[in-house]
Amino acid sequence: MEERKGLYSSLGKIAWGYALIYLYFNINTIDLLPDWAGWLLIYSALPGIAGAGEPSAMLLRPLCGLLAAWEGLCWVLTALGEPTELWGLWLIAAVLTLYVHFQLFTNLASAAERFGCPQRRGLLVLRTMNVVFTTLLSLPLPLDEGDSWFIWPFLALTLAIIVWTIAALTGFRDSLRDGMGEEPAQ
Repeated sequence: MEERKGLYSSLGKIAWGYALIYLYFNINTIDLLPDWAGWLLIYSALPGIAGAGEPSAMLLRPLCGLLAAWEGLCWVLTALGEPTELWGLWLIAAVLTLYVHFQLFTNLASAAERFGCPQRRGLLVLRTMNVVFTTLLSLPLPLDEGDSWFIWPFLALTLAIIVWTIAALTGFRDSLRDGMGEEPAQ
């Protein structure tokens, strides 16, 4: 029962973390939904996943900490109007992000199977979609070079993945809640 409660709480943090990572709401140069806060939420959720029978999730903690630090640095530099074109570090952060997405959703799919939740297959598909999406974001695509037709399918894909990620995580969370027999503590 405690494993379910820990995983239930962690899924809420991860859903909010992904919302912060994927959504941008800027006022001037300040992102009001900073990515670093999303990575810290995911960082704080990992013990709950590890406690639910996925100890390898704890291996992601240092990586999430590094990603939070990187995004925090970029956030501060952007707020100060400084350039953030640190190619070597940017490439390392992109590779770490790919790995964290892949491993986190693998751990979540395994936990869904362990607890008899029907979201396992959807989480595995979402894992692949997140990796493809992150790879697309990391490529030097010609989005700002006058090819405005290209941005609309990309924005549609972005919106679909954001909605799907949050829906899958909250659906998994609801399945855990329904299987507990009692309302978990918030």
